[in-house]
Amino acid sequence: MLANLKEFDVSKTKADMANRAKKKLAILEKETGFTGNDLYLFVKTKNLATSGLYSWVSSTIKCYDIYKDVEPKRKKAEEMKKQKAAAEKDLAETEARLKDVTEKLNDLEAKKAIKQAELDELERMSKQMTRKLNAASKLITGLGSEQVRWTIDMEGLIVDKVKLVGDCLSGSAFLSYCGAFNSELRQKMVYGKWKEDLI
Repeated sequence: MLANLKEFDVSKTKADMANRAKKKLAILEKETGFTGNDLYLFVKTKNLATSGLYSWVSSTIKCYDIYKDVEPKRKKAEEMKKQKAAAEKDLAETEARLKDVTEKLNDLEAKKAIKQAELDELERMSKQMTRKLNAASKLITGLGSEQVRWTIDMEGLIVDKVKLVGDCLSGSAFLSYCGAFNSELRQKMVYGKWKEDLI
């Protein structure tokens, strides 16, 4: 019996048991007119074993009141500890995901910079080609008006090509006639006698 009292678990005390014990103590205080330690000393004068039992009941009720006040807080603390552990786990996972996303973002930023440089170069080349195309278009438009004249000139060249041999012969004959050769020298040249003079 004494061992059971020493090993009594306050957490197993039920509210109705505690209330009955409190009522009995209140009746005892009312009947004796003593409270607290004075009541203990009064009970001790009557019976030593009863005073020990009174001390145990009084202490157990105080422990119960403390337990009743502390237990919800302890449970809340445990719940908050679990929530904290879950939140820390979520935070660690979030930080890991954030690190992964940051690395991917940095990689994409690097690729974006390379692609942007390529795009800038292509835009520069496009502008340059556009300028050249515009200049070529203007040149072609300007030369389009010359097409009629060039067509006429081509037709004239075809005719001149046919007349070229005759014109060359006429020109050489004219130059020969107007040259520095007199009629005597010309006769010798015609008959081949000028070779003899030279010898």
